[in-house]
Amino acid sequence: MMVNMESAGTNAGMVTSISMIYIQILRCQSIDRKHDMVFTLLFATILTGAASSALSADAYPSRPIRMIVPVAPGGGGDITGRALAQKLAASFGQQVIVDNRAGAGGVLGFEVAARANPDGYTFPEATDK
Repeated sequence: MMVNMESAGTNAGMVTSISMIYIQILRCQSIDRKHDMVFTLLFATILTGAASSALSADAYPSRPIRMIVPVAPGGGGDITGRALAQKLAASFGQQVIVDNRAGAGGVLGFEVAARANPDGYTFPEATDK
């Protein structure tokens, strides 16, 4: 399922789209389908935050994006993160850098993301185990 962010228009439209995706995730029975929908929700959420901060700034993204993957390289979460990074890079037309920060059950990676500059260019990848 893909959400057309251009047709959503305003932030209110994007928030409504995100809410609709979340409701569909809760109703979905297939695990694979849920994972696809969770990535769509993550992507839509990122776009909403980026759109609100970029209204008065240059077009987003104007530089590479950093995606923090809180697992070791080579694992399932890393492979998923790299696949997501490729799709985001193609969609944005900008490089998405995968930064593996394994340790403490993912806490280290999320801590790095929490301390990053809140400019929309750094975000963590989150998956369920």
